[in-house]
Amino acid sequence: MAIYDVEYLGKRDVAEGTTEFRFSKPVGHSYRAGQFLDILLKATPGADKMSHVHGFSFVSSPFEDHLAVATRMRDTPFKNAMRDLPDHTPVQIDANFGDFVLHKNEAMPAVYLAGGIGVTPARSAIAQATHDHSAHDITLFYVNRDSSRAAYAEDFKAFAKTNPHFHYVPVYSRGAGSEVGAESGHLSAEIIRRHVADIARPKWYVSGPEAFVRATRALLIELGADEDNLRTEEFEGY
Repeated sequence: MAIYDVEYLGKRDVAEGTTEFRFSKPVGHSYRAGQFLDILLKATPGADKMSHVHGFSFVSSPFEDHLAVATRMRDTPFKNAMRDLPDHTPVQIDANFGDFVLHKNEAMPAVYLAGGIGVTPARSAIAQATHDHSAHDITLFYVNRDSSRAAYAEDFKAFAKTNPHFHYVPVYSRGAGSEVGAESGHLSAEIIRRHVADIARPKWYVSGPEAFVRATRALLIELGADEDNLRTEEFEGY
């Protein structure tokens, strides 16, 4: 891990209550899709660390010309500081961390199950795989309350059109409405079985809030997923 100086480039809303923050790419820095970083804001004397340091998964991909993270916005000191940060402010990042990255064996399918903001490492990995014309068969189950909360949904729909190996399954607990290919209700064994023929075969990637990760991991084991092929990433503070 190392500290890098970057420039804050600005923010944009990517779903209801979810904001993306972009930064310049520092010279000499590289990362793997699915890893994460710490953002280090300028601290006031005596400030609690949580007010100026926060970890985020890269939502950007290595091939893109910027770094990006995204978060559910809440009334916390750090997120308020990020919301109010002027464009072009110098910021530091501490990177890279984590191994929640797509496996190398392209013959083994990958299935991502993401709850809410837990979709960020999946977006990073799927965008990179699409750019690289990877032969990985990838399925993404993206679980939200409704479509307004689904960050990067348009990206995933675009990837599904251009990448013949990618299958996008949005899951909405309050109902899918008329969205083509979407599932209604909570993520269930029936929904997973409809889209994954051989439960024991894929590498499974589960990310999101702690309760979602724990429940989904238990569901996959009950379905017969190989525990050795199950990776999880819990998102705290969302």
